[in-house]
Amino acid sequence: DNSDSVSIFVRPLPTVTANASSIEICENVNSVNLIGTPVGSTGVWSGQSVTGTNFNPDDAGPGTFTARYEYTNPSTGCVNWDTVNIMVQQMPEISLSSATEACEGIPFPLQSTVSNAQGIIWTTSGDGRFDNEQTGGNSSSNVNSIYYPGANDRASGLFTITGTTTGNRNCPAAIRNMDIVIYPTPSSAIVADPVRGCEPLPVNFTAITSLPSDSVSFIWNMGDGNTENRENFIYTYNNHGNYNVQLTVNSNHNCSTSATQANEVYPTPNAAMAASSWKTTIVAPTINFFDRSTVENPGRINFWEWTFGDPNNSSSNSQNTSFTYPTDTGNYLVSLLVRTVDGCEDTTNRWLKVDPDITVFIPNA
Repeated sequence: DNSDSVSIFVRPLPTVTANASSIEICENVNSVNLIGTPVGSTGVWSGQSVTGTNFNPDDAGPGTFTARYEYTNPSTGCVNWDTVNIMVQQMPEISLSSATEACEGIPFPLQSTVSNAQGIIWTTSGDGRFDNEQTGGNSSSNVNSIYYPGANDRASGLFTITGTTTGNRNCPAAIRNMDIVIYPTPSSAIVADPVRGCEPLPVNFTAITSLPSDSVSFIWNMGDGNTENRENFIYTYNNHGNYNVQLTVNSNHNCSTSATQANEVYPTPNAAMAASSWKTTIVAPTINFFDRSTVENPGRINFWEWTFGDPNNSSSNSQNTSFTYPTDTGNYLVSLLVRTVDGCEDTTNRWLKVDPDITVFIPNA
């Protein structure tokens, strides 16, 4: 029985470690030194954006990458490897959609979009408050906030709002500054004369504002569907009713205020009359007169004044009346004036004729 044997030696793999743990870095880092063990010329790093023992985040861009460290034991020729995950975070960003101009006395809205960060904090160079004019603080963590300029802000006409990202993890915070200019807001007031009266009612309107008239525009809503854009003018309301007039004063920096004025126009009566006869003789000198005047609601006639055109200037304040003319023939101008409880009045006139009595002469046969 012939036999033989051979000895086989199994050499252990080298223990290889690629860095101690995963790597989290920001994209703005120039490079990251990769550390693999065992250290030696037979250890080689490989992977995207890996050069030698360095990983270049700027070349890789945001994302998750894998770097591999392979080591060959120079004594045994055994090879082993390990990997490390590298997470490259994108830089935080702030996009602002707020204007860079503010109007005096008007809260300033702050609108932003935050990317690659958890939030934002707003701060100011001035003395205003965020979010609430009375109880707000000098900073805010609301992505969309409101800033109420303080006394010093308004006096200087300029302040700076700074937005700084929070929860940035491995990256530095993004910072955006906004220099805000405060422009004066024009005051607005209406002078109307008169503010009430009878239709048709001409009203003299005047706009009052704190800024020069050549630096503002005027927009009037007259309350009846019509508009005006003049500073001063006369406007006539032909129909009775209540008219709420609104004036908007807008500056050349788009700062505006508004004022309102209530105008009341009363209905005017339409005077009309009738008589038992507009032509009579001296033998029937008594005429009955009747009021036929009308007025639209809510008007109400409460005063009548009749004059009969006779030499004695006779008159009556009854709604319906009668009058006996003198024995003289002639033409007499009858007038009726009516007035409402609001003081609106109208007059109508008509001639009445008194003829002599008719005499028929029959000659003797």
